[in-house]
Amino acid sequence: MMLSPTFLWLSLLLPISALLPLPTLASMTSLPSSAGVIPASSQIMARRRSSGRVNRNPFKPRKDQPRPKYTVGGAGRQRDLSCFQTNPKPLDQNLIPLLPVDPSSSKLQFTLAAHPSLAVYIPQTSAKTVEFVLVQKDGEVVYQTIQQLPQTPAIVQVTLPQAAPALRVGEDYEGYITLICKGTESQPDDPFAELSIRRIEPDAVLANQLKQATGLDRVRLYGESGIWYDMVSTLMTLRQDEPRNTNATELWNALLQFNGLADLKDIPLSQPLPPSKPLPN
Repeated sequence: MMLSPTFLWLSLLLPISALLPLPTLASMTSLPSSAGVIPASSQIMARRRSSGRVNRNPFKPRKDQPRPKYTVGGAGRQRDLSCFQTNPKPLDQNLIPLLPVDPSSSKLQFTLAAHPSLAVYIPQTSAKTVEFVLVQKDGEVVYQTIQQLPQTPAIVQVTLPQAAPALRVGEDYEGYITLICKGTESQPDDPFAELSIRRIEPDAVLANQLKQATGLDRVRLYGESGIWYDMVSTLMTLRQDEPRNTNATELWNALLQFNGLADLKDIPLSQPLPPSKPLPN
């Protein structure tokens, strides 16, 4: 009987295959299936997308952060309810300076700027103007002005102008923002918010990093260094200049969320308040 060439080849290969090691169960399960393999380029893109999501507080208080008794936002005096036109959600009915709510931090926050900007939420109110006063710890007035208010609720920046005395490094200042409900001057029962500020100098490393950083990188540097006022001001300005920057919006929302101000995430950001009546020191 003649054997086919195929049969002859198989008869030769079978002894050789018997000598080869059989794959173990461990080796078989360790091999990735084609359905589970993600190309390297896709993995990189996934990491980049996930890195853009903010899942933690972008602000980290400094280790040397002063910790006096801290009370979250709102007016320091009894509010004159006639100054408010509506009855919105509880958070929205107060005049609120944007400050960190972490109990490990305090209302005394830092800036590197000689003429910093301070952010505050202005609710719906019948008041037309707001008074801003900055004083030293000894009570001496550094700057005082009355400014026009936006017509609708907004988060605004109150900026110490270049003409005002520069903040001194290492000194503490108190800021008072008062809604003028009646007339042209603030009254004792007008609602007001207060905040504390200290100017510090950056170390050499941070100073060099800030020189090279722009945009969100600069915002994150301020936040990771515990420089609250400059972080908020820079992020607000970036959001106004680049309204379609989704990363800036996500960072802003995370900042509000982690500091008890999530209800303000849809509140528009106003341009810096224009001076109405600068007052002499």
